[in-house]
Amino acid sequence: MREIFRREHNVAGSVARKAVNEAARTIDDLDVSVFAAVANTGSPLMDTVMPRLTNAADHSKLWMVIAAGLGATRSRRARRAAVRGVATVAVTSLITNQVAKRFIRRERPSLVDVPIFRMARRVPTSSSFPSGHAASAAAFATAVGTELPVAVTPLTGLAGLVAFSRVATGAHYPSDVIVGWMLGSAIASFGARIVPPAAAPTPVAVHNAPLRLEPRPTGRGVVVVVNPNEIG
Repeated sequence: MREIFRREHNVAGSVARKAVNEAARTIDDLDVSVFAAVANTGSPLMDTVMPRLTNAADHSKLWMVIAAGLGATRSRRARRAAVRGVATVAVTSLITNQVAKRFIRRERPSLVDVPIFRMARRVPTSSSFPSGHAASAAAFATAVGTELPVAVTPLTGLAGLVAFSRVATGAHYPSDVIVGWMLGSAIASFGARIVPPAAAPTPVAVHNAPLRLEPRPTGRGVVVVVNPNEIG
């Protein structure tokens, strides 16, 4: 009986490994196809914007500048958003570069098809999986958005462009960027559970029109507030 169980277990394990390997090959083939399609797309706008954008996001400089701008405002919520964004990027960078990239090693894409004037200024040598730029971009946009909802749309759009720039400049395969984005978003969401964002301010009702009350001949229940400086 034990021998039969061992054989069935080995067969099941072999089938599972085969399925995983086939899925990995499918993803690799799709990655290469999409990467090649982007690399061979002629676009002057892409050639100009993508390298500058990806270079600006190196070492999270772009996000630090935005955080500094938020911190310089008089808005308490904006300052909290800046602090949360910087802290989340720091944690995300640590997890991505020191854990995820060491756990799964993947070679960078070939730059043969990427136009030389579109390549990033700094050619990375670490594991391609996952994308640290995409992880930090998603982490910052998500974290700041939890404190400052008005910033969600513009920051998410900018973060998405940074993530795409990693494929356009030849630094990453699309799946590297997708997984990096998911990782950054998950870390920011988890951080919001540990340290909840500040509650939204309670709106104060303002009555511009006079209130009409029922007549009270005896004056009972009526309170009059008078500013003596306004008398006379």
